[in-house]
Amino acid sequence: MLINRLQSIAAFRELNLPKDYLKDLSENSTDELLEIIARVTAAMLPYD
Repeated sequence: MLINRLQSIAAFRELNLPKDYLKDLSENSTDELLEIIARVTAAMLPYD
């Protein structure tokens, strides 16, 4: 699962997402879904 691979910023960069992936995601998703994605991502990343 994607979220299991996000352990650091470097791991996020290693996903090699298409260039416009995040832009397309943000433009085509509801605000509620984006908030959920942001909360889950923040919870999964380690706090330094």
